[in-house]
Amino acid sequence: MKNKNFLFVVTDINIGFHIINTKNEGNRVKVFSTVYKGNMLKGFIDDKDWVKDWHRYVNWADVIIFDDVGWGKHAEVLRKKGKLVIGGSEYTDKLELDREFGQKELEKRGIPILKEHEFNTIEEVINFIKKHPKRYVLKPCGLHDMDMTIVGDLENGEDLLDLIKVHKDIWHRKKIKSFFLQEFIKGIEVAVAGTFDGNDFVYPIEVNCEHKRLFDNDLGPLTWEMGTLMYKSDPNKLFLETVYKFKDALRETGFVGDIDINFIINSKGIYPLEFTCRFGFPSTQILWEGNYRNSSDYLYNLANKKLKSKKANNQFNVGVVICLPPFPFNDYNELKKYKGALVKIKDTKGVYFVDVIKHKHVYLANGYCPLVVAAQASTVAKARKDVYERIKNIHIENMYYRTDIAAKWDNQSKALRKLGWIKK
Repeated sequence: MKNKNFLFVVTDINIGFHIINTKNEGNRVKVFSTVYKGNMLKGFIDDKDWVKDWHRYVNWADVIIFDDVGWGKHAEVLRKKGKLVIGGSEYTDKLELDREFGQKELEKRGIPILKEHEFNTIEEVINFIKKHPKRYVLKPCGLHDMDMTIVGDLENGEDLLDLIKVHKDIWHRKKIKSFFLQEFIKGIEVAVAGTFDGNDFVYPIEVNCEHKRLFDNDLGPLTWEMGTLMYKSDPNKLFLETVYKFKDALRETGFVGDIDINFIINSKGIYPLEFTCRFGFPSTQILWEGNYRNSSDYLYNLANKKLKSKKANNQFNVGVVICLPPFPFNDYNELKKYKGALVKIKDTKGVYFVDVIKHKHVYLANGYCPLVVAAQASTVAKARKDVYERIKNIHIENMYYRTDIAAKWDNQSKALRKLGWIKK
């Protein structure tokens, strides 16, 4: 398939590789971003492909792709007009952004949830922790998963109280109106995801294990993501008893795309944490490794309900995020030092461009997350070996990344299999 018109309405450029692929596959693209006003894919797509008003291109587009939450109402309106749309719905936006609503929807379907306390002010949170000292996880409501989430380490909650003092002004500026305090629970964090075409799930599903801390051995601050292990699976217990239970609600609201729930699992049970009802980062890039379909074929067929289910392959995908200072922190002055840094790559196999531009056949860093590198193999050990061999062929001044992605999976998978949640 070629010569179709694709309109990408994005926040960041987390699915930039799909945009680049779609253009290179002979299609026309237009890109709008709520964050970036200039062409953040310069050298990969033309300046004229970057637009200031996406509404002007709705009638032009054969397929419209919303890559983030918050666009659900627009997606629903366009679907009712007969447009082919990949993206959420008001319902799935609320699942991810309104934690209380998401937890109630889980509970409604018989999925046990962790005890949570909702507060309207951060002062109420502070008073509660002082009266009920425990180890907690604090989650501001209305932000993406992990945005400003704080995980306490001390059993009396004192470190969380200290961190709250540091973040209070930020939350006030962001106008956060509610906070969820969740009791910390030990276990294995794992997620399961499905692709939904507006009518039904398209198989196989995907199981993934994220690595959210900045440094090896889960040390340092939380990030969006530093790397992920994932594999495709035929429907398993983890999927059927969780994500699959939302099938009717997804169909009723017309949702098209990926939906993911992550959990803490231990010997006492399974405890859902959050929803991701959008293209995940970097899971979208990592999952694409070893996928031999064109991006444009995939997106068009998904939007048109023509994407066919197939049996899961016996492969593991491992991906690593390559970072530059000041990631994961926002410091524009520091970021300016690294913008324009030369990105030297001997072989682009398994390399997915994120914050990178191309100038006269040279790659240049354009932000603090320039690349995702991924590999697929029949064993986790081989996929790990391959991905880190690929990274050895990349040089960016002062780049950093985790070296232990998927290193714990053997022990984690044994425990999950023993508990009956997964088979692989």
